[in-house]
Amino acid sequence: MKKRVVVALIALAIVAAAACLAAGCESGNGAQAFEERYYKVTYVDGGQVIKEVNVKENALAENLDISGTKKGYEFVFWAFNDTEFNFNESIRRNVRLTAKWVPIKYTLTFYGRDNQKIAEVEYTVEDTDIDEPDVPEVEGYTGSWEEYAADGGNKDIRAVYEANTYTARFVVGDDIIEEIQYKTGESIEEPPVPPREGCIGRWEDYELKGDITVHAVYELAPEPSRGGETVGGDTEPQGGDSKTEPEVTDPDSEEKEPDISREPQNTDPSPDENEGNNKDKDDGETEPQTPPEESEDKGDTEDDSEKGGQGDIEDGQGETESGQQEETPEEDNDPDEKTEQGNDTDPPEDKDKDGQEGSQDPVPQEPKESRKPTEGLVFEEIDGGLMVTGYTGTDTEVYIPSEYNGSPVIEIGEYAFEESRVTAVEIAEGVQKIGRYAFSSTLLTEICLPDSVVEICDGAFWGCLNLKSLKLGAGLKKFGRNVIANCPELTGVEFAEPTGWRISSDKDGDRSDPVSPDLLSSPSSALDYLAENLKKYLLRG
Repeated sequence: MKKRVVVALIALAIVAAAACLAAGCESGNGAQAFEERYYKVTYVDGGQVIKEVNVKENALAENLDISGTKKGYEFVFWAFNDTEFNFNESIRRNVRLTAKWVPIKYTLTFYGRDNQKIAEVEYTVEDTDIDEPDVPEVEGYTGSWEEYAADGGNKDIRAVYEANTYTARFVVGDDIIEEIQYKTGESIEEPPVPPREGCIGRWEDYELKGDITVHAVYELAPEPSRGGETVGGDTEPQGGDSKTEPEVTDPDSEEKEPDISREPQNTDPSPDENEGNNKDKDDGETEPQTPPEESEDKGDTEDDSEKGGQGDIEDGQGETESGQQEETPEEDNDPDEKTEQGNDTDPPEDKDKDGQEGSQDPVPQEPKESRKPTEGLVFEEIDGGLMVTGYTGTDTEVYIPSEYNGSPVIEIGEYAFEESRVTAVEIAEGVQKIGRYAFSSTLLTEICLPDSVVEICDGAFWGCLNLKSLKLGAGLKKFGRNVIANCPELTGVEFAEPTGWRISSDKDGDRSDPVSPDLLSSPSSALDYLAENLKKYLLRG
């Protein structure tokens, strides 16, 4: 019986002990209590602990927001063992969370002059190797992009231009009078033109663009130079008539002498008599002395009115005197016969005029071209001929001759017509070179170059907004850079000789690649090709 009681007590003690352990009771005071467990959650960014918290078992950890704390990056998530941690899971152990970031893409916008957008370039703080676009060229200035830092954020980058420094050289012949340095946009004070005896000196027209050489231009006094060239040929016949001048009392008679000087021109033969009149022509310079002797005899019988009548007849018909030399003095004294004679010799009058043009010296001395150059063209003497250096006229249609004052015109100089109002230009055969920017920013609509043009220099037709077509001559060998740049209306470039062309990065053609003839066989193809290679040279031969 006692044994059963003892066994029962032992069993109760074991059950009570197990229940106490399960309930977390504390032995000592006999009270039962449950133990609460906590786990550590550690937040790490870039290897540094930014926060550490204790989280109760089976509770949820905080999804800590650290967005905007790292410049140039966007916060993505907290990672546990390199995978995104699920904050909806209960915490049952210690957890170490690592911040994950991605770099933000920013945009650099590059602007040229007049707020013109050039390009947009993306970058991140991890990739700061910026592929900058080329700074737009501005004539006379050196451009660069303003300083900036690719350290985050969208930014506008603008072109900064610094005026170039050039030299203006003033020369007389081969002597340099003065060299003046200037920057684009500045003005200069010209040195005085060295005096030259009997001449009026000035500096040729020029424009302050780049390094320039300005030549002194000297002109003779207008009146003496014109008197010797245009009037001198007519004064010789007047010398033969000088014997009659004492009898003329009218002081204005000297002004009429150029009309009297036509007398030798009117000594052509009449329809009836040829041989005698040919002799009169041969003796035209000396035989006028004979009519004055007759006129002296007439001076005894005839009054001044008869002489005035002869002058009128000579001015109007220019042929009576030849008839007087052949007829007898009695017939000469009859004014009626003189007038009849003038009427009968009307047809020879036309012959006299033709003969006059063929016999006078000044006519063959005129330029070979019957067409005169447009007024306002400025010429400068260079080796081998003349160069057109400017245009001061008002005509919008310009003709450039093959020669001027007996000298060949071989070149159109740089900037010669720049920004002028010229709408059409005709260039005569003989011009060999079109200078840099010669016709830039003009109103030209089409250009047809003669075969004599060998070289077209850089930017010759740059900025011709109305230019629609360009025809090149067969003699062209060099086509410079940017010749047709900024010509939006240009629809065709016609090559007279599409074969033999090469493209090169330098005008000497040391390194060049051939251009397929098929590529330049049509205006549209040529234009497309040139548009892609405006910064290079085209060479032929």
